[in-house]
Amino acid sequence: MPDTDVEREICRFVVRRFLDQDEPTSRRILLKEFKGALADPLRKLVDRGALRTVENIYLSETFLPKSTAFDYCGDVEALEIARKSTEAVLRVVHSLFDQELERESKEQRQFTPADIASELGSLGIADVDAKMIRIGLYLAEEFSIFHTLGTDEKQIFITNFRPTEHIYDVMKDSNPWDFHIGQRRMSLDGRGRSLSTFFDGYEEPKIPGIKSLPNKEKLIADVGNQLRRQAGIALLVIDLDHFKTVNDTKGHQQGDACLDRVVRVIAGVLGRKGVLYRWGGDEFAVSLPDFSTEEAQATAERIRVAVEQAKPGADVVVTTSIGVSANERIGDGSAEKLLDAADKAMYASKHQGKNRVTSWPVVEQ
Repeated sequence: MPDTDVEREICRFVVRRFLDQDEPTSRRILLKEFKGALADPLRKLVDRGALRTVENIYLSETFLPKSTAFDYCGDVEALEIARKSTEAVLRVVHSLFDQELERESKEQRQFTPADIASELGSLGIADVDAKMIRIGLYLAEEFSIFHTLGTDEKQIFITNFRPTEHIYDVMKDSNPWDFHIGQRRMSLDGRGRSLSTFFDGYEEPKIPGIKSLPNKEKLIADVGNQLRRQAGIALLVIDLDHFKTVNDTKGHQQGDACLDRVVRVIAGVLGRKGVLYRWGGDEFAVSLPDFSTEEAQATAERIRVAVEQAKPGADVVVTTSIGVSANERIGDGSAEKLLDAADKAMYASKHQGKNRVTSWPVVEQ
């Protein structure tokens, strides 16, 4: 059976299990279903953004479908559920965000699935039940419209969120779902390539540690290769806030342990979506092939929150200041220009109070 047929069957299997049972599909179940034909097609589906890795423990990953999996699997009924659920949620989030802007309070409140259900009635949207709301929120995360969010223990469904102004960009299209799918179909139809082809000679370590990370020179070479292929790429430059305090008060051994914890947290957020590099000292960089600025900013925000919650400095508060750039906003820039833009955006995060994400171009105050 050709790989494309196997990939479609995997997508169809994961989609149906997701809709019917509300849980991830484990690698063990997939192996039992597809036997020896699984490994390479499954890796391609994850690399191409069709499936999401929930747990990345060696040989026991669990997977969830992304929006492209619904489109690619060929199940018309499943696709209609995904489309209807997501479009309803997008309309509600758009409405809720408008209402927030009209409130006098500067504190933007978080919303829950119950708020979505309540607003559905106000907008006259029928035939969307609680399960469809949960599915719609899960898939809407891909549109990068949430500033922060909480998820349940299995990281399947959103439990609380804050909408961002990016919802206006998403809703300006007459059919956001089709526009979103159209942007991502190319990688699934075989005209794109997996992450492993973008970065010659580098294999992501199974258990990441700071000593195993590629360096700044490797980053520049990899980004240059991607740009020469005329492919999209986004970069993050990440600097640790207050890390010097860890070294000064606890010693370099605890400082190294803190850095290793940060590396593991960032790698856990990235999965196979990007590559983490050691920029130098307590600075890191991340390359994200085929990411827009908005998608990269959403990933950076997840990293920021994850590091803050992980408390890598133990009783010393260690957070991150992150800068984002993407070649869509740099034009025909080189790898060095792209990195310089992300670096300047990172310093803007530092100057604006630390523990935040800033995207290029930085608006001068």
